[in-house]
Amino acid sequence: MSPSGTWTFKRPEHPWEFEALHRLNYSAFVEEIPQHPPNAERRLVDRFHDENEYVIGVDAARRELLGMAAIRTQRPFSLDQKLVDLDRHLDPARKSCEVRLWTIVPRLRRSTFVPRFLAALIARVRELGFDQALISGTTRQITFYERLGFRAFGPLVGKEGAWFQPMQLDVARFRAKLPRALGAALVGERGLNFLPGPVPLAAATRAAFAAEPVSHRDAEFVGEFARLRRDLARALGAPAVTALIGSGTLANDVVAAELAQRVRRVLIPVTGEFGGRLVDHARRAGLEVDELGLPWGSSIDFEELERRARDADALWSVHCETSTGVLHDLASLRRVAHAAGIPLVLDATSSVGVVPVDFGGVELATCTSAKGLAALAGLALVFHGSTLPPARRSLPRYLDLRVWSSEEGVPFTHSSNLVRALGAAWPGALEPASFARRVELARALHAELEALGLRALVGPERASPGVLTLPLGPRAAVVGTRLERARVRTSWRSRYLRERGWLQICLFGEHSAEEVALLGRALRRALGDPAPVRG
Repeated sequence: MSPSGTWTFKRPEHPWEFEALHRLNYSAFVEEIPQHPPNAERRLVDRFHDENEYVIGVDAARRELLGMAAIRTQRPFSLDQKLVDLDRHLDPARKSCEVRLWTIVPRLRRSTFVPRFLAALIARVRELGFDQALISGTTRQITFYERLGFRAFGPLVGKEGAWFQPMQLDVARFRAKLPRALGAALVGERGLNFLPGPVPLAAATRAAFAAEPVSHRDAEFVGEFARLRRDLARALGAPAVTALIGSGTLANDVVAAELAQRVRRVLIPVTGEFGGRLVDHARRAGLEVDELGLPWGSSIDFEELERRARDADALWSVHCETSTGVLHDLASLRRVAHAAGIPLVLDATSSVGVVPVDFGGVELATCTSAKGLAALAGLALVFHGSTLPPARRSLPRYLDLRVWSSEEGVPFTHSSNLVRALGAAWPGALEPASFARRVELARALHAELEALGLRALVGPERASPGVLTLPLGPRAAVVGTRLERARVRTSWRSRYLRERGWLQICLFGEHSAEEVALLGRALRRALGDPAPVRG
């Protein structure tokens, strides 16, 4: 059986998917259920193919179609031709669509693929504005359909060997009927992912990463890479961006080395772990540091920052302090730097793709391909001006921003898979609807926590919607371990989290309201027994 980590649910878009769809249609409704006569091509194109809206489940890595269904939204339905008095059986207050050609490859019919696929299918029915789905259920599976919440109506239709029962499903009833199955579907073998990284990936991102790799010297790749960098920089209000092979730590090391080329003394506010790491980056690069230290979980004291900025050559700050969840006010950081006449440098690793960000007025900024941009880790991004000032001293090649931005941005080996995954992910991550959805999910998560008697370290008025830090004290490791055993991954193993008894829930990448609700239930169970977890 294919691991659930390779399953994706989507609308077909590639030629191979449509061809596989016609062949699965033949296998199901010619060979398994003799509804249509056989043919030499062993493929069956549905008569309503051009009107169908398909939902499919695929193993993208193997280019294999695992399940399909077709949604028809316009009358007459195929059921109209089988049941002449169809309207007599329907509630006129409900908006109905028809689901046809629903089939799953035999080897997965008793797996978690089934409820996962059903969840995706019913979600699409809801998105299209329908509250009732009609099917012609094979009589071989009537009991199965009834367990899902379908209700039979009218007489059997079809012919000998291929009898079907007209059935209807109230979408709300389905959601109420299958919380356990849907929970298993959403959790699956991979589990629920609320880590700061790796993050849950969209189907298109997985498919882009799984594509055949190409040489970093390939002309098509170089052009594709240039367009990605240009478009991403424009989307974030920066003149240019350079993509390095590495993590956010590399991006900040490169920025520290670049700052050391330009200035002597840098002011860094520290309100958590990652502000402290900027201090370390700066000192290792030979910069003098004025560290404005504040209690972890605090917001920046901008009056004090403005006073100290008068004696600094640059202001370097994290935007979102990932360790606590605090989101610092970017407009105030700009104002302080502008008033002091010094450049503003920003670590936006946990804010780009999580909240709207504009790098206008920011001299240098960093983030990664993971976290909010919802791709895979491995690309370190440095945003900078369209031209870089002349170098004052030699740097190691891997730390020299000028080297990285030379040769069309490909001075060293690059990964086409990482680049294409980022190219597939970032436009959706920066959509206004994505930001709004995350705010709603964060609001629901805070409500779930309050219902459990828990409060985040930082309230939603000061926190990023992508990071919630829970001060659980000695219970943090116990709760985190129990969640892991329930296949729900949260962040608590980092040294700075363990030392403080903190557990983090992150909403980076692809998440849903159902997942947040499942997390709430899992937390309730994990908090229930005060006994320690061993092993």
